Amino acid sequence: MASGNEPGMIEVRLYRPGKGEKTWLTARSDGNINAGKSPDGVLANLTVDKQLYIRGKHPIRARGGDIVRIYFKPDSADGLDVSDGVYRIPYWENGSFHELNATDLGITTDLPAGTLAGNWVALGAGYTVPNGVVGEFGEGSIVISVEDDT
Repeated sequence: MASGNEPGMIEVRLYRPGKGEKTWLTARSDGNINAGKSPDGVLANLTVDKQLYIRGKHPIRARGGDIVRIYFKPDSADGLDVSDGVYRIPYWENGSFHELNATDLGITTDLPAGTLAGNWVALGAGYTVPNGVVGEFGEGSIVISVEDDT
């Protein structure tokens, strides 16, 4: 279904059981992180040069059992259409690039129209880092296109 970009704040966080969460990235969903939006689940602008590039890797590394999640705080009370969104996180495991996508992050359920403005909501269950793995965020293109349910 054709949709529009849902304005709000985005955070990519790393959750470490028993230790809490650390934020890897904070951005606006209506900024350059959406790479031109994705009204039908396909990026409007597919060229990599138009995508936000994260230079370098974040100093906080993930380890086995940690969970990588995307959080969203909408500006207004509106629903989200997950099938129209695009989620691509630059991520490395033991030195090899592994882009995290909606499937990896467990982003499968639409958020209902009653979702309250100003509240952080986890988009999906997150990606659990396998045991024996060191995970790193960054050094690659990132796209997070959060779309409304219109």
